[in-house]
Amino acid sequence: MINTQHPLVSVIVPIYNVENYLPSCLDDILAQTYTNLEVILVNDGSRDSSASICDDFAKKDARIKVIHQENAGVSAARNTGLDHANGMYISFIDSDDRVHNQFIELLHYYIGSNKLITCGYELFDQDFEVNPTNPINISQNEIKHLSDPLKKLVDIFDILFVVPWNKLYAKSLFDQIRYPSGRVHEDEFLIHEILHQVDVSCYMDIPLYYYRRRAGSITADETNAAGFVDKTEAIYNRRNFFIDLGRNDDASALDSALLKRFVLPTIKNTNHIWSQYSLRDIYTNDTLGFSTRLILLIKKKCYPLYVAMVKIGRKLSK
Repeated sequence: MINTQHPLVSVIVPIYNVENYLPSCLDDILAQTYTNLEVILVNDGSRDSSASICDDFAKKDARIKVIHQENAGVSAARNTGLDHANGMYISFIDSDDRVHNQFIELLHYYIGSNKLITCGYELFDQDFEVNPTNPINISQNEIKHLSDPLKKLVDIFDILFVVPWNKLYAKSLFDQIRYPSGRVHEDEFLIHEILHQVDVSCYMDIPLYYYRRRAGSITADETNAAGFVDKTEAIYNRRNFFIDLGRNDDASALDSALLKRFVLPTIKNTNHIWSQYSLRDIYTNDTLGFSTRLILLIKKKCYPLYVAMVKIGRKLSK
């Protein structure tokens, strides 16, 4: 058992309409073997019984602080938690997920003098429950040190180092930054600013976080147009961030990823990011296949033809 002389860790839990899953999530947090915790529950205008569940748990454990606010989205909820956090370290846990009872203990132990550590995670279906107390055996080859954390952001499909919830952060990383409000994939907009402050990041190749896949959640809906557009803008911002740092090869790799996303009809011809790319960008990008390049050229030069092609493609696929 970790004693309370260890640094305070602020665990921030954004909450919105999760009455069926919130109790098990809070039970996991309160069962942590690292006990010097400040648990900040931000009820973001829930319309179910989540608010009363928060209040009931706060009566049972003095480490819990409950903040009720009007619904403003998960970014605003995380930011509220950050504004009220007193810990040396920060951890975010989504209110419908589960964590191993050594989640904080092991992350804190292996973070050492670094500012950030990430652990593995497991996906589980919405009504399946996990056992968060299985014994953990760690070998040294499961602890990795990344000397260039920003490099992990070049692969846009590798979300392990992007998501906010499988990590322990030094609170100082958030001194000058907050999550953008009103965005889907809000973590994608912020992670490069966080990693830029980190010289060496640790990674534990062990799943200590259990992510619940829930039907109807925003990020679970792969057809969510707002989410697709927001993530595209976040990748574009990251690309510009790399250009400003002089990391042109990394920026070029993100350009390729963006151009491949622009093929899809989710990105309209009026999209301001798509408009930043010219015919030259399409012609000179040697990572694009012929069909991708052709579709992009048609979309750029003759958008009505592109729309007609999309409609025909949809009919043929039925």
